[in-house]
Amino acid sequence: NPDVINIRLEFDNACVANLNCSRITPENNHYGLFTQQDRITRIDFLTNEITIIKPEKSELSDDNNYALNPVTKKVIPNNPILDELINFVSSIINNSKLLSKPEDGFKSLYLAEKIMDSINKVSISH
Repeated sequence: NPDVINIRLEFDNACVANLNCSRITPENNHYGLFTQQDRITRIDFLTNEITIIKPEKSELSDDNNYALNPVTKKVIPNNPILDELINFVSSIINNSKLLSKPEDGFKSLYLAEKIMDSINKVSISH
């Protein structure tokens, strides 16, 4: 049983997701880190916060100096499955639109399967 797992997923749009799992870390933390060309997004699943770090050109100098001004926002926790079911019932009663189409679920499942295939290929080759 491995104690540390690190996975780097590179997407076609140049977004990179680093996934780390460890049973031996001294801190109790659960977060995702997503690196894009123009920002870094950190999602903290314990505190329900999203932090976006975007380099901005510093106004204090004429050089190509950039300041990192992180912006953190609190995310209100919810139960997405319950939200979908409530919306489904409401759409039937009120003849209104669904939050997501069945095709969206298929796309999510397809993407998850592709990620698992990629992870399995890496695991087998190492």
